Formats: sequence, structure tokens, C-alpha cells
Amino acid sequence: MKVLAINSSARKDGNTAILINRVFEELNKEGIETEMIQLAGQTIEPCKACWACGGQETCVYRRDNFREMCRRMRKGWKPCVFWGRICLHPESAKQEKMIG
Repeated sequence: MKVLAINSSARKDGNTAILINRVFEELNKEGIETEMIQLAGQTIEPCKACWACGGQETCVYRRDNFREMCRRMRKGWKPCVFWGRICLHPESAKQEKMIG
């Protein structure tokens, strides 16, 4: 099994990443492969609902980091865990773009 965590915190390698890595330590002990994508510093444009990602497995945004993230998510990672800050708002703007 492989577990992919998508960290939507605005702080790369911050508290959220520390918590994800603690969970990963336990999963790795069980022989589960893990990977984390951090959205901080990434460029993710709002989705245009053109379905290029589904039909052609690409994205119309050429300078967007989502293409690489989408490729990694399709590589057989299950489950995919979205993890973000939980202070004032439940999700960040980048997390909304990833799941919206």
C-alpha cells in the first residue's frame, strides 16, 4: 500500500508537515510507502473544468504545478490524504483549488 499526503499548509515544513511525518513514521514501520506533497510555494491555478486532465491526462495550465501533482496522485497512491491547517478556516485557498 502507498499513502500520499497533500499538505495544504501555507508554511512548508511547518507544524502540519511535522505531524504528517509523525504519521508517516508509524506507517513506514508497517511497511507502507509514503510521500508528501506540500502546496506551500506551488503555483496552482483555478480549475477551468475543461476535463483535459481526465481525457488527455494533462492540464491546460502550462506553468502550473498541478500537472506534476496530478501525475503523482495517479501513480497508484491510495489513500490520498488532504491535510491542512485547522485554525481560522478549515482549508487553505490552495487546498480548495486542489479539491475544487
